[in-house]
Amino acid sequence: MITRLEQRVQVAAGGFALAVAIALSVPTPSAAAEAPKVVINEIHFNPADKRPLEFVELHNAGAASASLAGWSLGRFVFPSNASIGPGGFAVVAADPAAFAKEFGFQPQGPLPGRLSHRGERLHLKDASGRLIDEVKYGVGFPWPTAANGAGSSMERVSPLMASSDPGAWRGSGYPAMVSAVAPRVFIPAQDPGWRWRKGTNEASTPRDAWRRIAFSEDASWQTGRTSIGYGDDDDNTLLTDMQGRYSSLFLRHAFVVNGEPPGALLLRVRVDDGCVVWLNGSEVKRWHIRQGEIPFDGVAENHEAGDEFEEALIADASRVLVRGTNLLAVQVFNAGRNSSDLSIDAELRASDGQLRSRRPTPGATNSVVSLQLPPSITAVTHAPQQPKSGEPVVVSARVTASSNPAVVTLRVQWVEPGAYIRKTDDAYARNWQSLPMRDDGKDPDVQAGDGVYTARVPAEEQRHRRLARYRVAVSDRAGGEIVAPFADDDSPNFAWFVYDGVPGWKGASEPGRTPATTFSPEFLTTLPVYHLLARSEDVERSQWDGSANRKRFLGTLVYDGRAHDHVQFHNRGTGSAYISGKNKWGFKFPRSHELGARDVHGQPYNHPWDSLNLNPGLSTPYLPVLCGIAGLDEAVSFRSFQLAGVPAANTHWIHFRVIDQPEEASAKSQYAGDLWGLYLAVQDVDGSLLRERGLPDGNLYSMQSGRKHLARGAVSDGSDWNEWIAGVRAEHPAAWWKAHLDLEAYYSFHSINRVIGNVDLRPDGNHGYYHRPDGRWAPFPWDHDMMFVPRFHQPGHIDAIRCLNAPELKLEFQNRAREILDLFCSDPTPEGGQAGQLVSELSRVLMPRGFTNDWGQLDAAVWNWNPRQNQKGIFYVNPAQGQHFGGGWQRLLSTPDLAGFCKYLVEFATDSRRVKNYAPNDGDQHGYGFGFLAHEAKDDSVPSAPSIRYTGPARHPAADLSFEITPFVSPGSKASCEAVQWRVGRIGAAAAPGGTTEWRYELEPFWTSDPKPPTPGAFRLPPQVCREKQAYRVRARYRDNTGRWSHWSAATQFVTEDP
Repeated sequence: MITRLEQRVQVAAGGFALAVAIALSVPTPSAAAEAPKVVINEIHFNPADKRPLEFVELHNAGAASASLAGWSLGRFVFPSNASIGPGGFAVVAADPAAFAKEFGFQPQGPLPGRLSHRGERLHLKDASGRLIDEVKYGVGFPWPTAANGAGSSMERVSPLMASSDPGAWRGSGYPAMVSAVAPRVFIPAQDPGWRWRKGTNEASTPRDAWRRIAFSEDASWQTGRTSIGYGDDDDNTLLTDMQGRYSSLFLRHAFVVNGEPPGALLLRVRVDDGCVVWLNGSEVKRWHIRQGEIPFDGVAENHEAGDEFEEALIADASRVLVRGTNLLAVQVFNAGRNSSDLSIDAELRASDGQLRSRRPTPGATNSVVSLQLPPSITAVTHAPQQPKSGEPVVVSARVTASSNPAVVTLRVQWVEPGAYIRKTDDAYARNWQSLPMRDDGKDPDVQAGDGVYTARVPAEEQRHRRLARYRVAVSDRAGGEIVAPFADDDSPNFAWFVYDGVPGWKGASEPGRTPATTFSPEFLTTLPVYHLLARSEDVERSQWDGSANRKRFLGTLVYDGRAHDHVQFHNRGTGSAYISGKNKWGFKFPRSHELGARDVHGQPYNHPWDSLNLNPGLSTPYLPVLCGIAGLDEAVSFRSFQLAGVPAANTHWIHFRVIDQPEEASAKSQYAGDLWGLYLAVQDVDGSLLRERGLPDGNLYSMQSGRKHLARGAVSDGSDWNEWIAGVRAEHPAAWWKAHLDLEAYYSFHSINRVIGNVDLRPDGNHGYYHRPDGRWAPFPWDHDMMFVPRFHQPGHIDAIRCLNAPELKLEFQNRAREILDLFCSDPTPEGGQAGQLVSELSRVLMPRGFTNDWGQLDAAVWNWNPRQNQKGIFYVNPAQGQHFGGGWQRLLSTPDLAGFCKYLVEFATDSRRVKNYAPNDGDQHGYGFGFLAHEAKDDSVPSAPSIRYTGPARHPAADLSFEITPFVSPGSKASCEAVQWRVGRIGAAAAPGGTTEWRYELEPFWTSDPKPPTPGAFRLPPQVCREKQAYRVRARYRDNTGRWSHWSAATQFVTEDP
């Protein structure tokens, strides 16, 4: 109840009194002095770790009580006894029980629905429906970024600032303004000057001597950059021998204090698992470890470090610090000698004496409240979006000044090609140039006094392949400053990339033996161009240094004219990582700076990506027989799963370029320069995949890498996964599988794996599971670089195959398998029917019309004999010999090029074998995928496939489509007819006859009738089914009284002429 909340605030360290004082100290019109003023004051829309802690807080900034009886916040209606006293608060939580457990008091609630992670409109209305307050918040600049899953809430700076103004809000723990004078940083995060020692024994005798500045280090001490550790993919100094050998580290860092020591210090630490910190020999803080002296072989509590630092205020620092040299000493401990990871990073800076927690503040004064209203920066833009050399850039910022006059400054940092500056480098903090921004109506400013401040960056500064970073700073005469992007943004600057366009390129598949091919700029831009800007040593370590496996490096990714600064990149893969030479890449984008990717046809995806996977498209290095296929095997596989209704990733090809050298290209070697060539972008398995496929939120788990996505409010401790894995690896009756496994998804998953020859599939790898909200699990595919192989290799199935041991479920699977064969694979013509259409759709991207080149040729020229490639000269070898656990085989292409591989894929997946002698593991590429699934679907007791005939008018009007079907026939007349079913599918290639502009497949669900007993006479389609003018296919099938479905009839195809 509200009354209890007011009492709670009243006794919470004087918080209620403070809130009243703040509310009354803000100047307000005298006429409204006694009136209540209720505002939306704090919004927690995306709690860290997806915990069910969402809430909205109201605050009464007036001097009179406010009754909330009948008021509404969204769809929540306050009870009749609800009210807020002057200076008080009311909190409405989505999950009141979870909220009370976390924050210690009972809120109102539950708040219906969920607060959107992408932004939404919240409105507060009184009992009459009058709008009292409204916030339409967003995600990312100019709105607080840390509120989007980093642990902070979104807090209001002052009730006097407009709710709709993004500048009125900050992430909890981030001040409304900071001093224009930057605090002294004595030891920055990720500093390279740490001295460290393995904890194999005590570091000194006596034990505490190493913690003092006078200690003399011996040869066991090394120098390194934090973070230092192993196992969590984010360490700069890797400890390759710690696991199983020692449980602690000793670290020392000297620093100099010039002049008067600061009165307070802020110590920031990111540690996994625990540590103790000393300043000049005096302990100042410990995290996640027991009290007392800890020996070198001691252990800490188990603590998983996130992205955020933990902070401690050293309030009496002047008592410990001295002028001149000081020492910070840290001893970090693992939770056990065999722990899977350890990390330590630390930062020490001067402080104003206030420690601001990032924790939300429901029911109490906001941590960001300011009596001095800060200026507001609500928009920052630059034009043009991607300038060319010699083209000036105009930067504009919309600024609402506070009561003190504002000075607006543009700060620019230039990053030269081949000299990349990471945000962790010392140069990042130093190298900024300042330009004044004006709102005086003089060129380039458009209108004086409109709040839009403008500066022009000169044309001579814009040079090809140069990156410009910039910030906008607004300072006032009171000494305060606000800088955009704001302090809670993981990407602390805006950026543009100067680029004059992709140049042509010339290269040979085998230099010196085959003629060079020229690839024009027009051809090279038929695929979207992605640029990575990074340091050359980081690129080399990421891609070719096994000791840096999964370590994340910093760079800038430029795509579609937008510079995504401070992305993290790393090498991907497990068994095949670092083996190929042309390896896999992984990218992680800063929070709220997702990639707006486009699909294979250039259309924007419905949802942005916060990570990006790039596959080399060479097939696995263990399968050189498919080298040169340009990723078509993977793209066809993922899309086939999607067509069959299985949750699967989107893919698209890109032209990848890496700027890590001053020169764009080399006259001496075709392998030097920016061009890295063809890569296949694969969507990560996370929440964006579920949203893109229109699936409800649920946990996603990979067999190899664990949880990939945590759903809102879902189990976070992995217990659902452990229970599922234990269950799926045991035998059960059909009822258990129906309750726990999405059988429809599994039948399709297993069937498509047979069609595409997924021989690397196994129970412990190359797939995962999606936990649906209804409790069932659905498999999803992954790792498709060993496909279309006509031999056994790995088991080729997953644990869920045990469901087929139940006769009832095996019959259902065979029904679905026959359906996939009929609708996707059974066409024996050279074009391959629907499977052939899919290969044609995707291959057109790689073989664009109007060019004699294709992307397979470019891939071969860049990588076939590249010095970095481990297996050289393997593109388009024909014939090629393959060797798998099931035996050897020969891959033969009709032509040794990409077109030959297209034909190979079509023939593999369709009924292309002249002699229908299909058998598993027979080593014959022709029709192998079709034949394997047909083998598993075979059932001599199924009814015969019927035939159908169109009986309606010749023009095929949508309102008069009728068909006849041949009678039911059962083999041996042993079964009776139970039902007939009709289906309509849409088909068509883009711009094909029939009027469609999309690629459509019969396998995709469009319209299917309910199974019903057959009736005499013609079957008439409902008139609304075929209203659009396009190509349709109609089929029918019978089901007998044992549950067996026949094959679908041959299709009747038509285009509606009179819808």
